Amino acid sequence: MQEDGQFACRKALNLAYIDQNRSKKWRVFNNFFPYEDIAENLYKTIKYKHRNGKLTRKYKKYLRLMRI
Repeated sequence: MQEDGQFACRKALNLAYIDQNRSKKWRVFNNFFPYEDIAENLYKTIKYKHRNGKLTRKYKKYLRLMRI
């Protein structure tokens, strides 16, 4: 949406999808490891890996994504 409240297409606003801005090597890598970005972002939000001697839910989810 433009500042004046009118809708416009991506081409008119000169917008691109995130993957269109990435290199071809990155896109190929992302096809082989599709959950790498998700896992990396999740890891940044983890405060504790263990609580009371047990793994936290977020850390377990991160480990599951890294195994895939």
